[in-house]
Amino acid sequence: MMKNKIIFLLSLCFVLVLSACHKDTQCKCIFDDVMNDSASERIIAADGLDCDDITEMAEERHVTTSDGTHALQRVEVHKVSCRSYGE
Repeated sequence: MMKNKIIFLLSLCFVLVLSACHKDTQCKCIFDDVMNDSASERIIAADGLDCDDITEMAEERHVTTSDGTHALQRVEVHKVSCRSYGE
């Protein structure tokens, strides 16, 4: 019985250590279709994505229609080139 408790606690500690080591991926994205100025760069958190795979970035606005339906409306869509922020 004591052996089962020790194995359970060690397993729990192992899972906690693995989850604490997870890092968020931060990407630095530069708009390809906007002149180079400070507003053409964005740093985003892309958890689970590779920065090189991001090719488009859209800004969306939450809107509520007259009948009460909620939706997202794209305001701007830009072509981007992204790389890892740490590089």
